This record gives sequence, C-alpha cells and structure tokens, in this order.
Amino acid sequence: MKAQQSVLDQAQQGNAAAIGRLMQAPLSAKGITVNTHIKNGCLQVNLVAETCPPKNASLSFIKNGITHLNPQGVRAVRIDGYETGSSTPSWISRINLTGNARDLAGGTSSGLPSNNLESRNEGMGKKLFIALGLAGLLLLGVGVTMALMNGSNTEPISPTTEALEP
Repeated sequence: MKAQQSVLDQAQQGNAAAIGRLMQAPLSAKGITVNTHIKNGCLQVNLVAETCPPKNASLSFIKNGITHLNPQGVRAVRIDGYETGSSTPSWISRINLTGNARDLAGGTSSGLPSNNLESRNEGMGKKLFIALGLAGLLLLGVGVTMALMNGSNTEPISPTTEALEP
C-alpha cells in the first residue's frame, strides 16, 4: 500500500509518469496502453490500442480521474486516441481545467483551517479525498471496460479536435 500511496502522491504533485501509471492500471486489461508527458502545464495523454479506444468513454474516464486527482501544475489535458501502428491519432480532444478540484470537493482554497477541530480532521479529510478519488478512478475503469466490451466505438475515423470544459 505504501508504494501505491507513493505513486498517488507523485501523481498529485504533477508527475506525468505517475499519472500514467494510475490510468494504465484499469485500461491495460482491455489492451489500451497509456503514454503521458507534461509540457507547459498541459498533460498529454496518448491512448493506444489495436482498435482505437472509444472517445467518449476515454474522455469521461480521464476527465473524472484528473478532476479528482487535481495534479499540481496541470492546467489542461490533451488526449489523443491511436490505433496500434498509426502515427496519426484517430481523434484528439482537449480538456481545459478551470477551477480547482479541492474547491469542487468543498475544501478551502487557502489551505488554512478555520478552527482547531478542522485542523485535527484535515488529515482524515485528505485520506478520504484520496480514497474517493481512487474509487472514482476504479469505477471509471469499469465504465471504460464495459464500453469496450460493448463495442461502443462509433467515433469517426478522421481526426477531430474539440475542447471540453469541466
């Protein structure tokens, strides 16, 4: 569990390789490989599979996971879906991360507790937040798995680009 916590901590600090490892776990069973790197505050996620990964399920999985993870320094995510062996993505999407996942979860943006009780509970709240984030990632992995099993990839083959707002 300590190694898992270390990967989670690294991912929350904006480590692209750690973020990729967290994404890879639920996707590898369906033959999807995840490659990640960060450039100028944009997390680049390449999803590669024998048959191009389904766009909508992939975007939902990544958006929810990144929102819960809230990695430091990541302001946007670009996701490219590839078929194995292709150098051109079948689809491209960008998610602009506006706001802060801690704000969405009801936390304080200053990080300062308003009283001593909140200070004592801060460690427990952080653990709960991390546990809920991991549970969300696992549930999203199940959703992607179900979408892949149902063959719901109805996306066009020609590359497309769009921006999603959380």
